[in-house]
Amino acid sequence: MRHTLSPFSVIFDQIIYIFTVRELLKSAEVEAENAKLRQIIEENAKRDAESAELNTEVTRLRHDIEEMKQQTQVITEVQYACSIEDTSPVEVIPKISTTSIPSNQCDNVNSSPSSVSGQKSLKDIEMDTFLELEYKRKVSDEIKQRNKEKETFTRIGSKCYF
Repeated sequence: MRHTLSPFSVIFDQIIYIFTVRELLKSAEVEAENAKLRQIIEENAKRDAESAELNTEVTRLRHDIEEMKQQTQVITEVQYACSIEDTSPVEVIPKISTTSIPSNQCDNVNSSPSSVSGQKSLKDIEMDTFLELEYKRKVSDEIKQRNKEKETFTRIGSKCYF
């Protein structure tokens, strides 16, 4: 006797086959979606790391700016404490306080022989010329430094906005 398949059994096998194919397609779609999500997670992690670096750099630059402001304040205080008539900035070692300058040094500045007589010796003129050139060099260097910091800040700012 021959074994024949009933039409119901064939239809049932086809239905099972269709459901199996559908499940495989769903599984492939889920795997593709998972791969996309993994890629997005990696991109977010890279972006977060870059953002943290930029925040650190901004914090460092802000700290540097505050230090510069404090140094400028110290210079102003030293000038005031010594009653310097010339208002040009004085080069001072960073973080010096006015209490570390003995009052007799301030008196020496104000009572120099050249300021009493109103005439300057050749040595004083040479010293003034030298100090003026050094001051101009220092100001030029500070301007260059500020321009570099502005350029860095601008580059950092442009990287923040994609």
